[in-house]
Amino acid sequence: MRAYAYSRSGDLAAPYSAEIMCEGLPLMDPDEVTRACDELHACVDQGPGDNPGGFARALAEVRRLRAAASWDYPRSILTEVEAQLVRWFSSDKWRGTDDGQHAREDLLGQISRLEDAWDRPLA
Repeated sequence: MRAYAYSRSGDLAAPYSAEIMCEGLPLMDPDEVTRACDELHACVDQGPGDNPGGFARALAEVRRLRAAASWDYPRSILTEVEAQLVRWFSSDKWRGTDDGQHAREDLLGQISRLEDAWDRPLA
């Protein structure tokens, strides 16, 4: 199945590709979303705790994904992922009662949900 993007004027632009702009933002194909989520997983694996470099990389991916999200559900998941990343890369807020195991599972679960929710379901 081919997807098409529309330009701001409403004209049919071209078959879907990462270079097409939708509302001024680049579209992401599923492979790019998977790579971005893999990068988020790698960042989570660098924590928990104070890690400015890992935190910056993770936030950059979240912001890139948010800019390319085409509907509200993945945006809401990304908002939660960002909040959890703030805790995960803090010096002690990630700890909880199980040395961060629950926090890590929640964060990775949200990232997996994001991959599953990326495409808007067809009506």
